[in-house]
Amino acid sequence: MRLSLQLKFLLFLVLPVCLISLITAVYGFIYARESLIEQWMGKANAILHNASREIGCQLEEKLLLVDAIRKAEAIPHDKLMQAFLVQRLLTMEGVKRVDIDSVESEWTDPRRHDVRPSVGSLAGERSRDLSEESGEAVSLELRVNIDYDFLDIISLYRLKGHEAYKQITVSVDFASLIAAIQKMDLWEGTEALLATSEGRCLASTNPRWLNRRLGESGHPLEKKVLAEMEVHDSGTFFGEGRPPDLIMGFNRIPSTNWYLVLYSTGCEVCRPMLRFRLFFILGNIGSIVVMLTVMLVFTRPVVRSIKQISRATEEVEEGDYSARLPEDGTDEIGQLKRSFNKMREGLRQRDLIQQTFGRYVDKSIAEELMRSPDALALGGREKIVTILMADLRGFTPIADKLAAGEVITLLNRYLAAMIPIIERNRGIIVDFYGDGILAFFDGTEQDVPRRAAEAVACAVEMQQELRRLSTENSSLGLPELAMGIGIHTGKVVVGNVGSETRAKYGIVGSSVNFTQRVQSIAAGGKIVVSAETYDELADRISFGQRVAVCLKGLEGARDLFEVEYESDDCTI
Repeated sequence: MRLSLQLKFLLFLVLPVCLISLITAVYGFIYARESLIEQWMGKANAILHNASREIGCQLEEKLLLVDAIRKAEAIPHDKLMQAFLVQRLLTMEGVKRVDIDSVESEWTDPRRHDVRPSVGSLAGERSRDLSEESGEAVSLELRVNIDYDFLDIISLYRLKGHEAYKQITVSVDFASLIAAIQKMDLWEGTEALLATSEGRCLASTNPRWLNRRLGESGHPLEKKVLAEMEVHDSGTFFGEGRPPDLIMGFNRIPSTNWYLVLYSTGCEVCRPMLRFRLFFILGNIGSIVVMLTVMLVFTRPVVRSIKQISRATEEVEEGDYSARLPEDGTDEIGQLKRSFNKMREGLRQRDLIQQTFGRYVDKSIAEELMRSPDALALGGREKIVTILMADLRGFTPIADKLAAGEVITLLNRYLAAMIPIIERNRGIIVDFYGDGILAFFDGTEQDVPRRAAEAVACAVEMQQELRRLSTENSSLGLPELAMGIGIHTGKVVVGNVGSETRAKYGIVGSSVNFTQRVQSIAAGGKIVVSAETYDELADRISFGQRVAVCLKGLEGARDLFEVEYESDDCTI
């Protein structure tokens, strides 16, 4: 799948941000979760400690008043003080009833209670104190009234000199004890209960705990807390999971065997974090949307400019230099556009030079010179090449009869037909001289026979093409043409000839002059080769008889051979 540049921008910029946000969110979630649990446990310990002390103080205060009521009765004719103390006790928080009754014996209780004595100095062990000074017998109990969910504080005593016993019973609502916790700044979702060491719930902020025991639900944490209450006065524990399914803490109320228990679920404790998590997710999504929007706004011009440059580059690659990019902006993109326009103009001029150069110099030579500036240096190399020279026969009389424009047209048609044939056979055109063509076929020493064969094949094809062109000329009212071709293989110097200001790529040497002499012997429609070329191709091409000819400017006769070929095709 091919990704657009803008999509890559978005992926490579947004993905790291999203990954960082995700890692930060996970780390923050874990850190916040542990912090909230630790805060709950620290706060729960403080609440339990303070609330337990307050409940203990409430009980001590009530017990002191109960003791004061008992002592007031021992004062003769001071019933008013006792009534005042009773009234004072009734006004205390949670006190529902105060009864002073005569009982038959020390252990008789006129009401039916499910008595569950507790442990400690306010214990339910019946304690008896016989005062040596007063002769009083006193016992004190804390009893739980299950029927009415009351705590009964019972003081049983016998005055000196009296046989009968009296009993002071103070009924205290457990809800007043739990109110000490409700006054505290409880964590949202946290509940409290007052329980005995055996786990029986005496009071709770949640009615579902009434008449229940810790551990009845089978939850492992409740059982663990119940077991810890038997050996420790306080503790805080949490259940399984993160956040834990349940968190519980307990603290023993001073001078009793009762425990104040706080509990909450992990979700309730972590509720602020969970709410924050939702806001964090929404905030992250919003941030990513904003970031994407900003990136789209700011990257769209960059992507649009790069697309313009890409399209313009494709057009330049195809040879179209007409496109010009708008040079707007002072940033790097604007500078890139200006540089591209300069490059485009340079390439246009280079191609123009190459095209123009290629019209006057052989295409392969032009490409080599453009590709390698070192090839422009003056000088050359001695090589064995096969030289082809072609010339129209009787063209001067024909030109004398035609207008200048017709002569140019006739030559252009002739050259336009010959040039592609030479190039197709890998010949290198050196020059046009009037109606003549000079070309050579270059190669290594091992390639000489093959290059010679290509030169002969090229000459045959040129003669065939000229016959076809002459037929067209006749239909156009132009004169027919005849061409003689001479071919020679020999040593020449190949390279740049001239000066630093003006040079020409070509071949120089006596072989060029010899080829011209050979060409002058060839009649119209004939191809004549030298003995050197014949030696390279004797076993490959059909030749006519050897002819010894005295060439102008050369001593002695030279052997020349005429190539035999079919006039209708290129078979030789």
